Amino acid sequence: MRNRNFYIIIVLLLVMVGLNVNSITSMGFVNWLVQEILLLPGIVIGLSFHEFGHALVSDRLGDPTPRQQGRLTINPGAHIDWIGFLCLLIAGFGWGIPVQIDTRYYMRPRRDELLVSVAGVVMNLLVAVVFAFLIRILISAGFFDLRILKRLRRSSSRTASAINCLSWA
Repeated sequence: MRNRNFYIIIVLLLVMVGLNVNSITSMGFVNWLVQEILLLPGIVIGLSFHEFGHALVSDRLGDPTPRQQGRLTINPGAHIDWIGFLCLLIAGFGWGIPVQIDTRYYMRPRRDELLVSVAGVVMNLLVAVVFAFLIRILISAGFFDLRILKRLRRSSSRTASAINCLSWA
């Protein structure tokens, strides 16, 4: 079964690369590669904080599962699924390792499960606000070139959209 899933993932990756060829050819391979390398820190930070948000809220609501599994950290190693990460880089959408929860520990399971789900999206928004503030300070101080920001903004919109869409999963 695992072997079959591996081949399915490889085929999906190849299809996604084929769909992404247009953006690679329109900007050139070297520019595309540089752009993807520049996006790496944002992707790693976003994924880590997103999953940490789920784990933190679940832990605060009484579920010891995330703490026992070592997920109550912003360490990317605890949150990154390498196949999902590769898909995110190549195709513009991907996933991290989901935080496992046990609703039996919650006082109000339906409400608390909703809070845990929303925590990832809220964490994405908080990270976005913090980094927007930092970029604004760097621009004001003259340490950041607006032309680079405009190019990154255009190229990273698909990645940001994918992360926000997947955050509800």
